Amino acid sequence: KRYQQVRMQKAEAELERTLAATRKKLHGEMANEILSLGCQINAEKLSYKGFQKRWGKSVGFRAPGMFMEILRRKAERAGGQVNEFSTYHTKLTQSCHCGSIEKKPLSQRWHQCACGVGPIQRDLYSAYLACFVVENRLDCRQAELSWPGAESLLLRALSSLNQSVKGQHR
Repeated sequence: KRYQQVRMQKAEAELERTLAATRKKLHGEMANEILSLGCQINAEKLSYKGFQKRWGKSVGFRAPGMFMEILRRKAERAGGQVNEFSTYHTKLTQSCHCGSIEKKPLSQRWHQCACGVGPIQRDLYSAYLACFVVENRLDCRQAELSWPGAESLLLRALSSLNQSVKGQHR
């Protein structure tokens, strides 16, 4: 019985090791893909401990904190940097580039504003707005000036996302 117990522990340790190695490899590939688009990266500063409290082991399997650390290290090596900004001050998922802020529940996945923006997928739109965060503040003027060319780009990104979900394209 003791032999079987030790054997089981070693098998579990080997499984954990291979999962960690695979996760690290995939994180590195994703970081390289992001850095191929640019070396200056804006990201929301999130509490990964809070993720663990809310979603438990699921977060440990995905390791978002480790991914951000890999991305930060690779960006610095490439001569760029990862700028993290406060979600409290920017409120990107609730904001519009016209300056209005509307609190939305997490279940509302589409952004639509009275100024005529939308409907646009909420996460893609907040990623667009993240490009215009300067010193923890959203520069609405710059975002509004860039919007006419960005709307079609975001719609194409959404359609390519839908296709990759269906398994048609990568």
